[in-house]
Amino acid sequence: MGAAPEDPCPEPSFAELGRRLADALDATLAGFVEGCVLARLAEAGRPVDEAARDRARRAGRAAAEAVLPRLHELLAADAASQATTPLALVRRAIPFATAALADLEVEPVPRDPFRRARFPEDHYDLVPGSMAALGAEVGELAIAWGAAKARVHRCRQAGSDPHPPSGGRAKPGSNGTTSSGRPSQ
Repeated sequence: MGAAPEDPCPEPSFAELGRRLADALDATLAGFVEGCVLARLAEAGRPVDEAARDRARRAGRAAAEAVLPRLHELLAADAASQATTPLALVRRAIPFATAALADLEVEPVPRDPFRRARFPEDHYDLVPGSMAALGAEVGELAIAWGAAKARVHRCRQAGSDPHPPSGGRAKPGSNGTTSSGRPSQ
């Protein structure tokens, strides 16, 4: 007797990974922003006193309040309706760290031409290159979530998604593409 065929949409599911990634971001985003402020302050040779720690904490809390609801919304949304990525939303937390550093009168740091062009408002070179900047668990969950999202898209294209957004079985072309995978007109 042969082995069972591989499930085209294996667990853990896209939705479950989204919930786990949201929980991990809840636990890390404020601390990440706070850490960015304190690290850059120390690198500038400035004292990390209670006033600086307080300003860094406030920046972290404000970033979390502004960004986490958007991250939760994104991570709870159907794969086909997502117009951005978790990393793009996490990067929206950086202006809070930038404002704290400016308030603490820390001089901007030199940045390479690519980063200056791509992130012109990131005067302190804080924009994360990947979700792993928020910790190994966040990085691993983000990779798993991205892979699960790709599987959802692949399964829908093949017509085998057990959880299409309409509640019924997905059919080729039902996701805005033709059966050949090209965008429908």
